[in-house]
Amino acid sequence: MRPATIIKIVLVAGLLLAIAAIAAAKSVNTERYKAVLADRVRAATGLTMVFNGPVKLRLGLSPRLSITGLGLSVPGASAPMVQVDRIEARVGLLPLLFRQFRTERLLLIRPTLRLTPTTAPAAAAAIAAAAGIGLDRVSDEVPPTSFALGEVQLEDATLLWVPDAPQSETRIQLPQGRIRPESIEGGRLTLEAHGQWAGTGFELGGIVGPADTRKRHRPFPIQLKGTINGAVVVARGGIADPLTGEGLDIILDARGDEIATLLHRAGWLSLAEGQTPPAIGPYKVAARLVGSVQAPALENIDAVLGKHDTLLLGARGSFSAPLSGHGLDLALTAEADSLTGPGRLFGLDLASGAALRAGGKLTDSPTGWRLSGIKATIGSSDLSGDLALALQPRPAVSGKIAATTLTLSDLGLDPLRLIETVQPTPARPAIPIADERLLANEPLALNRLGSFDLDLGITAANLPLGAAGFTEAAATVRLTAGRLAIEGFSARLGEGLLTGEALLDASDHVPAAALKLAGSGLDLKRIGGGFPFDGGRAELAVDLHAQGASPRMLAGTLDGHILAGIGDTGLAASTAGGVPARLLTALDGGTGDEDPIHLRCAAVRIGIKNGLASAERGLAVETPRAAILGSGTLDLRTEMLDLVFAVRGGSAARLRGALAVPVVGGESTGLRPFSQRPAATRPPVDPAPCRAVIGRR
Repeated sequence: MRPATIIKIVLVAGLLLAIAAIAAAKSVNTERYKAVLADRVRAATGLTMVFNGPVKLRLGLSPRLSITGLGLSVPGASAPMVQVDRIEARVGLLPLLFRQFRTERLLLIRPTLRLTPTTAPAAAAAIAAAAGIGLDRVSDEVPPTSFALGEVQLEDATLLWVPDAPQSETRIQLPQGRIRPESIEGGRLTLEAHGQWAGTGFELGGIVGPADTRKRHRPFPIQLKGTINGAVVVARGGIADPLTGEGLDIILDARGDEIATLLHRAGWLSLAEGQTPPAIGPYKVAARLVGSVQAPALENIDAVLGKHDTLLLGARGSFSAPLSGHGLDLALTAEADSLTGPGRLFGLDLASGAALRAGGKLTDSPTGWRLSGIKATIGSSDLSGDLALALQPRPAVSGKIAATTLTLSDLGLDPLRLIETVQPTPARPAIPIADERLLANEPLALNRLGSFDLDLGITAANLPLGAAGFTEAAATVRLTAGRLAIEGFSARLGEGLLTGEALLDASDHVPAAALKLAGSGLDLKRIGGGFPFDGGRAELAVDLHAQGASPRMLAGTLDGHILAGIGDTGLAASTAGGVPARLLTALDGGTGDEDPIHLRCAAVRIGIKNGLASAERGLAVETPRAAILGSGTLDLRTEMLDLVFAVRGGSAARLRGALAVPVVGGESTGLRPFSQRPAATRPPVDPAPCRAVIGRR
């Protein structure tokens, strides 16, 4: 047979096959297929399939199938789980002759996958069951049909994760994506995707097992790698049964240069507009994902986050039910060169150079998390105890902390800095204004008191407070809706006991403060250098309350009383710039060389009303040479002082002026007897003025 004849036969045969294929294609009733396919999808996955537009098959040597509007919904859900605006498929012509849809390329235009905590398990189950959907046994109106799928492309895809309120949704955009099998008959799938998450681009690529899971490939292999904003995430492993999603065994590894950026992108770190995330440091996290798609678990968690000059965190353990937030069991460690770094991360000014070393066990609880078995050293302080964090209705921390030594300055809680503010320093006026007042007028930093609640019991065998060395200290610190209270405080100073309570209420428009203290037999020898008195024992009773947003406003509204007495002590000559020492020297006839100045006793009884402190015969000092009694006022609203001291059987002296720079003896800075003053202005002096002041009712 001649070649030309053979060619003609082949062409005729090909033409006949094409005509037969086109005829077979024309016999396809797309409306019937839509109904049957929707029934099969519902039976296999439980999802409702809805066609929102026509299904068209355009014939030709390269037939094309198009679907306008396709949705998949979980019954009872308010919105579709899957919505595709348009589907276009290039179908093989000859396979149509044998009732086979061989899709050489499938294009999904603007698909949206919307997942919630309720629909996510249904989506996972549907994916596992989707491979079992077929049209091999149907009614006579719909001939048996098989499907073969080639390359799948995504265009402008969206993945939405909608958590329970009040958290915001997570949106991932995929401008381009591709899923390509080894061949149209199947085989492993190659994945490629380029997308946007929280305004940052990312790439995802890798290989997963065959799409035809009916062959029960064991295990179904997974090998994926993603990169985003300097972070690299790798997943390697497999799924024992991809149809059911059972038998996960995947090694996860994630690492990056800055964890703060990742937390911000994930919505776990909120920032003001234009604010950049704080620098925390790099991170490295490894874990093993086991269980099933419906109930995954994380084992062998090993994470290192941050760095020493900010905060270095380590975590090892497991998370048996991460989808529900239960089953957390992590051993935590924390290290920092100083508390300054961790303070910056939380927006706190902790001026402490004390190094941090801490550890504990983090587990979940019905209301939040629990950190137990805490062991921590911060500078010279050592802490142990348990803490719990409840998230609803507002974040609340509770627990107990015990310390052998608790140094507040190590924790950045130096009492001398508690009245400092976070407000910016006011701009200097064009014309300088002289203000020598001691108390600041800037608002106190109280805005954080309403952001969380606290109920913390604290005990300390040793409590250094300033220069004082207290022992056997205990207190309960409570913060509720902006109301900070220190309750049940008790501590020993030597053999003496100091008790009290304090309140700072920032829940109202105008903050309020209160302080109560009672001390008996307080051993002043336990107070180190810098304290005005050297030795002796003290009695103390304080009851004060005030209102105001700044230290100056609080002082200007102060009400209450102060009663204190000290026996057999010494007054440091350098106290308050030497003014009290010089005053005593002039009044009792001393030489002025004594340091400390020996006092048989000293007593103070002060009543305060609306910021005006009055000491009517309420200031008493006894030295080996004289009995001295004083009266006068201190106006805390203006910080102006006016006191008169008289010696029994002798002269008197006056101390007046601004509290910061008082003047002794009128306008002169020197001391001057006031024997010329009228007798009525000088307080009569009792033979034992200290006892008289303390015992007066």
